[in-house]
Amino acid sequence: ASYEMIFQLNLSLLSAIASIILLIALSMRSWRAGLVSILPNILPIAVAGAWLYLSGRGLQFTSVVGFTIGFGIAVDSTIHVLNAIRVERGVSRAKTSVLERAVHNVGPALIVSTIVLIAGVSATLFSELPIVQLYGQIVSLVLFTGLITAMLFLPSLVSLTGTALRRWGALREPKATPRKA
Repeated sequence: ASYEMIFQLNLSLLSAIASIILLIALSMRSWRAGLVSILPNILPIAVAGAWLYLSGRGLQFTSVVGFTIGFGIAVDSTIHVLNAIRVERGVSRAKTSVLERAVHNVGPALIVSTIVLIAGVSATLFSELPIVQLYGQIVSLVLFTGLITAMLFLPSLVSLTGTALRRWGALREPKATPRKA
């Protein structure tokens, strides 16, 4: 029964990931934003999964629940960074200054909120129950990795994909409108 429950939780996590990617694309009104957000949102789960594998703990009910909760909270950082990039694009045309200002504007709030969340979850690390400790470790690792991917990896992906898509002709720069005197 536990294998079936873990399988069902894995399916729920996969459907949550797909739904969130789709919602990001719809809310940002950009298929590119949805595509760019895939790797930064999956990487924290992959890192925590690799840690589970390397530590020999394997996939358990608690770890899948930790993945789901950690992912749900960590995706918030991705959304904030993407929104800041979208806002900054309206202000400036220089790509590097847009990315730098976006990370500079939302970075402190994301760092502080992630530290506070990890501090709250870290109380579970002092539990006598190994399952509760595992939950705290997984959620903390997913949150920390989610912050790193949103602050460093996501802006790099936005920069690289924008250049590649323009080169392939899939993304056109908006035409400059003449100024009225």
